[in-house]
Amino acid sequence: MVLRPVSDSDAAAEVLPVFEDAKKLLGMKAVPLMLRFIANTPSYLQYLWEKMRYDLQSEAFGELSEKLISFSLSSTGIIYFPSSRALAFTATLTSAQRKELETLVHDLLFLNSVLFLFTLDLREDLKSAFTQAEEMQRISSREGLFQSEGEAAISGEAREITPVTSRMLAPLFGSTMPSLPRVEDFFSIVDQEMVRLGKTESYLKTRVEL
Repeated sequence: MVLRPVSDSDAAAEVLPVFEDAKKLLGMKAVPLMLRFIANTPSYLQYLWEKMRYDLQSEAFGELSEKLISFSLSSTGIIYFPSSRALAFTATLTSAQRKELETLVHDLLFLNSVLFLFTLDLREDLKSAFTQAEEMQRISSREGLFQSEGEAAISGEAREITPVTSRMLAPLFGSTMPSLPRVEDFFSIVDQEMVRLGKTESYLKTRVEL
């Protein structure tokens, strides 16, 4: 069974309010792909979203998110240096396009930090939580739900949805990626450079040191 992200048109009645609440609370125009995968099990999505809402509204969670974003930005400045190709591309952007991309990158940093922290919280919760047998059976019957959702959200492997899914925005937005001018080209260049960079010894060494 191949699990796919649940679209608004295919979503169960109890799922749509969660989607709308997620967009509102996260300040996003699109529902994170992670939630669309979990929506294959509506009752579990509702349970998770209640936990996520509580976390998002806590001061401590917000502080951790900001620290994670700050660390990501400082680390990027150490391990990544734009190639001549990337610099040439960004030089062709108008000020409006550049501003839109900067806004999008900021949103992605925020959402990535939130989803990362939430998955850590969820992992710890699952270690100690008591799950009723009926609910456990219902969840486990979804073949590979957690593995499929986790791999797609973290590594971007959801290639059957749209061609865009092999790029950096897919884990968050999937087929509802924002239609900004040349945004796909920008992230495609960065994605290719990170793949290349990830194979270098200096990058791997610096990453371990960080």
